[in-house]
Amino acid sequence: MHELVGTGFINYAMPLIKYKTGDVRRREKTLCPQCGRGYDILESIEGRVGDFLVTAEGQIVSLDLELDYSVFNTIERFQFYQKQPGVIELRVWSAESYRDGDSQALV
Repeated sequence: MHELVGTGFINYAMPLIKYKTGDVRRREKTLCPQCGRGYDILESIEGRVGDFLVTAEGQIVSLDLELDYSVFNTIERFQFYQKQPGVIELRVWSAESYRDGDSQALV
């Protein structure tokens, strides 16, 4: 897994400025079987840097989740934390309006 970095050649003053895109990609090969060029071949874009989780099987899961954000009305902030593949911890900083039933709504 590697982060995509690009440049634009339309800037005549400094054409080699590199821009970090924040996208993470998977490399398939470093040699094109059709033309023989020795550059990376992009297999897929997996998500954003820091915005994905890893399953126990090693699969990448993007955090572009479709969530019901109304359950977060009584939460000041939250964080998905992952130290090892397949195990995810949801860290919650609750607001004063947080009630016991809000925990069940999160689950």
